Amino acid sequence: MTTQFHRSSNGKPCFQAVRHFDVGRAALDRCDLGKAIAEFTKAIRRCPKFTDAYGYRAVAYREKGEYDKAVADLTEAIRLEPQCAPAYCDRAATYFQMGKYDQAIADCTSEIRLDPQCAPAYCDRAVTYIQMGEYDQAIADCTSAIRLDPKDAGAFCKRGIAFGNNGNYEAAIGDFTEAIRLEPDASTNYIARGEAHKGAGALDKAIADYTEAIRHNPSDAVAYQQRGSAHVKKGDTDRATKDFDKARELAEATLEIWRWFKEEL
Repeated sequence: MTTQFHRSSNGKPCFQAVRHFDVGRAALDRCDLGKAIAEFTKAIRRCPKFTDAYGYRAVAYREKGEYDKAVADLTEAIRLEPQCAPAYCDRAATYFQMGKYDQAIADCTSEIRLDPQCAPAYCDRAVTYIQMGEYDQAIADCTSAIRLDPKDAGAFCKRGIAFGNNGNYEAAIGDFTEAIRLEPDASTNYIARGEAHKGAGALDKAIADYTEAIRHNPSDAVAYQQRGSAHVKKGDTDRATKDFDKARELAEATLEIWRWFKEEL
């Protein structure tokens, strides 16, 4: 959300509210969620119509997994500023994480109504449609996003996923190839194309893509896991075992890092 200049109910500038808001933003940037929430709350107490403070406090609540509180804050932000498209976007993301896909779709649709040229809004709705198994709608939304922003590799990748889930591997491979052209260093694009090749039965091409993903990101456990799966399909158990062992090693390391991070929070 865009920071604005806010005034208290008596018309005087809310300098203290803005100060608390800025301290909260700094805390949020360094992932000090408790401090961020406390400062945004102080800002809201001083200026109850401080829309951005509700929005950013919602972000902090969502990062803590307190989704109901995040939704409540974003709902208040929307009440205060009904034309605030980013608030609908953030509430849609929160509903998505809660598994409330119908509500997420509704908020994405509201965001698109307010800002029909916003390509990411179509992509966000497409991701939700993919999660719901509504692949045709996802393809349509990704196509709209691509029309608005032809250089958005993510939109091509998402549409490729929808095509792949629909069994149209040729179209999926075409979209993943375009995503790779736009973002040649993103390992996830090679993994996605590898999955499409594997679905089409082109195991050697799939293995080549997984190998390229590993070259770009040697710590990508998923690439090793998927390459191992392709080796299994080819009957190469030795290579499969090595890849699965490496995937498990990397996954365990990632889990340890995540545990440490949660403890630090």
